[in-house]
Amino acid sequence: MSHTFWLSTRTIRGKDPITELIYSDRYVCSPLVVNLLVNVIHELGRHSDGDFAIRIQGRQYQKDDNRSPWQCWHDWRTSQERDEAIRQALEYCGFEGEVLSLPSLPHYRQLQLQLRSGRQLTVQLDQGLSYWEAERSEKSYLLRFDFAARQLGEEIMERIQCKVVATGDECTQIFIYVT
Repeated sequence: MSHTFWLSTRTIRGKDPITELIYSDRYVCSPLVVNLLVNVIHELGRHSDGDFAIRIQGRQYQKDDNRSPWQCWHDWRTSQERDEAIRQALEYCGFEGEVLSLPSLPHYRQLQLQLRSGRQLTVQLDQGLSYWEAERSEKSYLLRFDFAARQLGEEIMERIQCKVVATGDECTQIFIYVT
């Protein structure tokens, strides 16, 4: 564990820079989760020495629901809409990335950081970033989201200004390992 922590600290401080980031999660479906994901990428980028490749892998889906989504925790109707929104959010923050919708993904949710040294740091999130949700005591207008906005990247990164909390009283697990 101490070796993993040491490597994590070196990576965050830029001493072993990130060369590639891969996030794989079949439940990235809402603007709130995309906001959290892009914020994590943004913070890693601030502390990394140099640019890195980004790949986001989500599950391919299409909802059979006629209701229009309007809250930041509602899901996009299709994975194609979600993928375009992720691309725009990355671009809004100055990143380029490959966003893929795959017909099937492993159940785990993980963030892989490939490092310049050739090592790989993997953070496995038991429930992914979907574990956190918008605090429901927030005023409802703070949680509204315009799914038809022309500038989705800006809408995701600037409009969603709410506190996030753990889902209910549940706990989650996070595993970190180095290869």
